[in-house]
Amino acid sequence: MIAGRLDDRWGPRRVIVLSLGVIVGAGLVIVALHSVGAVVFWVCGLLLSGMVGPAQSASRSLLARVSPEGREAEMFGLYATTGRAASFMAPAMWSLSITVFGATIWGTLGVIAVVAIGLALLLLMKTPQPGRA
Repeated sequence: MIAGRLDDRWGPRRVIVLSLGVIVGAGLVIVALHSVGAVVFWVCGLLLSGMVGPAQSASRSLLARVSPEGREAEMFGLYATTGRAASFMAPAMWSLSITVFGATIWGTLGVIAVVAIGLALLLLMKTPQPGRA
């Protein structure tokens, strides 16, 4: 509910950027401080997981705002299809990172890399002015 209000106030793009930034930051803290113990994992893990919903809902809000009138269904179909087509990336990076670095904790870096790349691509994307998106 809080993210929905922020979406209305700031626009969905800013909510997505904030959410993905928190996900990346919390993931990096988990990796950097994993030796501290379970407290870091639980605190940062809850923070990280609490940002997934706002990122997903704001992405749909952004898509609804930038879709050409009359083509919304087509855009949402493409959105769903590309999500499925790209769904292999995080598990692949998880596995690759564990293989390369030798421990499960490093798999987190692979997933965070995928999210960070998505954030970087979003920052490069042009969206309509805040009144529209």
